[in-house]
Amino acid sequence: MYKKYIKRILDFLFAIVLLIILSPIMLIAALAIKIEDPKGPVLFKQKRPGKDAKIFEVFKFRTMIVDTERDGRKLSDIERITKVGRF
Repeated sequence: MYKKYIKRILDFLFAIVLLIILSPIMLIAALAIKIEDPKGPVLFKQKRPGKDAKIFEVFKFRTMIVDTERDGRKLSDIERITKVGRF
């Protein structure tokens, strides 16, 4: 009974409280990303393996510029990272 109902409710309530507390920080991060590089999106999706190797999508703040090439050469990850991403 605990694992099926009570833990689920506690996890949900804890997630809501953390989301409320951290939302100002996430808003500041989103604004900083958009101001620094207005061309790209603030968030990106990445597929990751989860429990029992089941694939799920995670949303992450973007820390690199969208363009992967400059002057016909591919940029390294160090060249693509933004100031916000470095911070």
